Amino acid sequence: MRVVVCVLLALLAMPARAQWEVVAKTFAVVIYINPASLRKDGDLREVWAIQDLRERDEDGEMSRLVLLQLDCREELFRPLAASTHDEPMAFGATLFSSNRTFGWQTIPPGSLAGGVLKIVCAK
Repeated sequence: MRVVVCVLLALLAMPARAQWEVVAKTFAVVIYINPASLRKDGDLREVWAIQDLRERDEDGEMSRLVLLQLDCREELFRPLAASTHDEPMAFGATLFSSNRTFGWQTIPPGSLAGGVLKIVCAK
Protein backbone atom coordinates (compact mmCIF):
# COMPACT_ATOMS: atom_id res chain seq x y z
CA MET A 1 0.00 0.00 0.00
CA ARG A 2 2.81 2.41 0.88
CA VAL A 3 4.37 1.86 -2.57
CA VAL A 4 1.07 2.75 -4.30
CA VAL A 5 0.77 5.97 -2.28
CA CYS A 6 4.37 6.94 -3.08
CA VAL A 7 3.86 6.31 -6.80
CA LEU A 8 0.64 8.36 -6.82
CA LEU A 9 2.35 11.25 -5.02
CA ALA A 10 5.25 11.14 -7.48
CA LEU A 11 2.86 11.24 -10.43
CA LEU A 12 1.01 14.22 -8.97
CA ALA A 13 4.30 16.10 -8.54
CA MET A 14 5.33 15.61 -12.19
CA PRO A 15 4.57 18.30 -14.75
CA ALA A 16 1.47 17.43 -16.75
CA ARG A 17 2.00 17.34 -20.51
CA ALA A 18 -1.31 19.09 -21.18
CA GLN A 19 -0.13 22.25 -19.37
CA TRP A 20 2.89 22.85 -21.60
CA GLU A 21 2.87 25.01 -24.74
CA VAL A 22 5.61 24.80 -27.40
CA VAL A 23 7.27 28.21 -27.83
CA ALA A 24 10.45 27.40 -29.80
CA LYS A 25 12.05 24.54 -31.75
CA THR A 26 15.40 23.78 -33.32
CA PHE A 27 16.99 20.59 -34.63
CA ALA A 28 18.44 20.05 -31.11
CA VAL A 29 15.77 21.24 -28.64
CA VAL A 30 12.07 21.99 -28.12
CA ILE A 31 11.18 24.65 -25.55
CA TYR A 32 7.87 24.64 -23.71
CA ILE A 33 6.37 27.03 -21.17
CA ASN A 34 3.60 26.41 -18.68
CA PRO A 35 1.21 29.36 -19.22
CA ALA A 36 -0.59 28.59 -15.95
CA SER A 37 2.66 29.31 -14.07
CA LEU A 38 3.12 32.81 -15.56
CA ARG A 39 3.48 35.56 -12.96
CA LYS A 40 3.65 39.28 -13.81
CA ASP A 41 5.18 42.16 -11.84
CA GLY A 42 5.43 45.27 -13.97
CA ASP A 43 7.92 44.53 -16.76
CA LEU A 44 9.06 41.31 -15.05
CA ARG A 45 7.67 37.86 -15.84
CA GLU A 46 8.31 34.51 -14.20
CA VAL A 47 7.41 31.27 -15.94
CA TRP A 48 8.32 27.59 -15.76
CA ALA A 49 9.94 26.26 -18.94
CA ILE A 50 11.12 22.88 -20.17
CA GLN A 51 13.96 22.39 -22.63
CA ASP A 52 13.46 18.99 -24.23
CA LEU A 53 16.61 17.73 -25.92
CA ARG A 54 16.14 15.70 -29.08
CA GLU A 55 19.14 13.52 -28.15
CA ARG A 56 20.57 12.55 -24.77
CA ASP A 57 23.62 14.68 -23.92
CA GLU A 58 26.93 13.43 -22.51
CA ASP A 59 25.65 13.82 -18.92
CA GLY A 60 22.57 11.68 -19.62
CA GLU A 61 20.19 14.67 -19.77
CA MET A 62 17.07 14.55 -21.92
CA SER A 63 15.32 17.59 -20.44
CA ARG A 64 15.76 20.65 -18.24
CA LEU A 65 13.10 22.26 -16.08
CA VAL A 66 13.79 25.96 -15.43
CA LEU A 67 12.02 28.77 -13.57
CA LEU A 68 12.81 31.78 -15.76
CA GLN A 69 12.58 35.44 -14.85
CA LEU A 70 12.35 37.77 -17.85
CA ASP A 71 12.61 41.55 -18.02
CA CYS A 72 10.36 42.51 -20.93
CA ARG A 73 11.52 46.14 -21.16
CA GLU A 74 15.27 45.52 -20.95
CA GLU A 75 15.11 42.18 -22.83
CA LEU A 76 17.01 40.27 -20.15
CA PHE A 77 16.54 36.86 -18.55
CA ARG A 78 17.89 34.78 -15.67
CA PRO A 79 17.14 31.35 -14.27
CA LEU A 80 15.84 31.32 -10.68
CA ALA A 81 15.80 27.52 -10.30
CA ALA A 82 16.67 24.58 -12.53
CA SER A 83 16.82 20.81 -12.66
CA THR A 84 17.94 18.32 -15.28
CA HIS A 85 16.25 14.97 -15.95
CA ASP A 86 17.07 11.72 -17.73
CA GLU A 87 13.71 11.53 -19.53
CA PRO A 88 11.82 14.02 -21.77
CA MET A 89 9.39 16.58 -20.28
CA ALA A 90 11.23 16.67 -16.91
CA PHE A 91 10.30 13.07 -16.13
CA GLY A 92 12.62 10.35 -14.88
CA ALA A 93 15.45 10.74 -12.43
CA THR A 94 16.61 14.21 -11.42
CA LEU A 95 20.28 14.43 -12.37
CA PHE A 96 20.93 17.97 -11.07
CA SER A 97 18.96 20.55 -9.14
CA SER A 98 19.68 24.16 -8.13
CA ASN A 99 17.78 27.04 -6.54
CA ARG A 100 20.64 29.45 -7.19
CA THR A 101 19.63 32.71 -8.85
CA PHE A 102 22.02 33.61 -11.65
CA GLY A 103 22.82 37.09 -12.98
CA TRP A 104 20.83 38.78 -15.72
CA GLN A 105 21.79 37.87 -19.27
CA THR A 106 21.05 39.79 -22.45
CA ILE A 107 18.89 38.11 -25.07
CA PRO A 108 20.44 38.12 -28.53
CA PRO A 109 18.03 39.03 -31.34
CA GLY A 110 16.73 35.99 -33.20
CA SER A 111 17.72 33.59 -30.42
CA LEU A 112 15.52 30.95 -28.79
CA ALA A 113 15.48 33.04 -25.62
CA GLY A 114 14.26 35.98 -27.73
CA GLY A 115 11.37 33.88 -29.00
CA VAL A 116 10.46 32.87 -25.46
CA LEU A 117 10.67 36.51 -24.30
CA LYS A 118 8.39 37.66 -27.13
CA ILE A 119 5.72 35.07 -26.33
CA VAL A 120 5.88 35.38 -22.55
CA CYS A 121 5.88 39.19 -22.56
CA ALA A 122 2.88 39.26 -24.92
CA LYS A 123 0.78 37.25 -22.46
